[in-house]
Amino acid sequence: GSDALHIGSPVYSKTLDQWFIPVSLPIFEENKLLGVLQAGLSPKYLSERLARINISKHDIIVFLDKQGAFLARNMELEKALGKTVEESRPFLVKDAPVNGVTHAPATLDAIPRIFGWTIQQQYGVITVVGLDQHYLLAPYTQQYSKERWRSILSTLVVLISGVGISLLLIRLSRKQEALGVSRESLSEAQRIAHIGNWELDLTRNQLTWSDEIYRIFGMVPQRFGATYEAFLETIHPEDRDEVNKQYQDAVTKRLPYDIEHRIVRRDDGRVRWVHERCEYVCNAQGEVVHCNGTVQDITERKQMESELRKLATTDFLTGLPTRRNFMDRLEDELARFYRTKGQPVSVAIIDLDRFKQINDEYGHTKGDQLLQHFSKLVSDDLRRIDMVGRLGGDEFGLVLPGTNIKDARIF
Repeated sequence: GSDALHIGSPVYSKTLDQWFIPVSLPIFEENKLLGVLQAGLSPKYLSERLARINISKHDIIVFLDKQGAFLARNMELEKALGKTVEESRPFLVKDAPVNGVTHAPATLDAIPRIFGWTIQQQYGVITVVGLDQHYLLAPYTQQYSKERWRSILSTLVVLISGVGISLLLIRLSRKQEALGVSRESLSEAQRIAHIGNWELDLTRNQLTWSDEIYRIFGMVPQRFGATYEAFLETIHPEDRDEVNKQYQDAVTKRLPYDIEHRIVRRDDGRVRWVHERCEYVCNAQGEVVHCNGTVQDITERKQMESELRKLATTDFLTGLPTRRNFMDRLEDELARFYRTKGQPVSVAIIDLDRFKQINDEYGHTKGDQLLQHFSKLVSDDLRRIDMVGRLGGDEFGLVLPGTNIKDARIF
């Protein structure tokens, strides 16, 4: 893979209420993508540095991306962000020379200027200097302007190469060091935490998964491509429509994407639970252009939650519903009784005679066995819609939906 630094077009974050330039640096090891370092560079910061360069107040200096979108401008930055220069400019055409000079009105203020440019292919950045030709001495216009823009461009090349990009790389490096992880330990940390990350660039329709996502889904990175379709295929059939709907709503309606759902692993067919979250970045037109998300395996947590619910609602000795669970079911059946205007339901309270005597004569172990045996006898004789619960001690309750008093007595 390529480890080149990628500088994107400025995007506006409504959350932060400011513009930033997305910068990403892929990390590869033996042609295998380990991850992507990302940062947001402030257009205002770059523009302030451009404004410090000693040129006439009538001249402009701009940084553009490969599509001609403004990254920074030494003055009136707010007018430039979100706009692009004309596609016909010679530095934007196919096979444009790395350096050149042209005459044209400026994009924003239409002032005729002599423009000089240099293209830095490795970063995808075009540096342009525009000199106001009305303020140049007519006899020396051509010679003076050439020398002037060359001098300024030399300064700018040093600035962006030696300061801007270097500073950015240093910040990215420090950010990685602050997290205290190397390329290898980052992948290992994700494996231990059972959490992976993904990125989706909608402008290039490019999806990237970390290794841990492949592990969670039971896939091998070299055999399966990271695509949205491959992701949907791993989702449990009963959850697939809801997951797809929530993701599409997040992209088109900019709604939060935070969901728990089941997946079916590709390698062994086991069902696992995952928790997904996603944040998105919009351009100046409010369109979602980039998504960043995480996938975490929460199967163990779900199993623990299920066990806790079982403990909270099931009597540990008999395995029957607890008093609270029984009363909740009784309230539901009474509500249904009033709602259906007379659909019968019977409720019975049962206690075991002389149970205390059994405990006193034979011990509590035999008493517990008696409770367990009685619970099994009653449960085996009930319908699926009926419910028996232990209310406490030797007291039990029965809920018999659709059963009148006569039928309940037969039971």
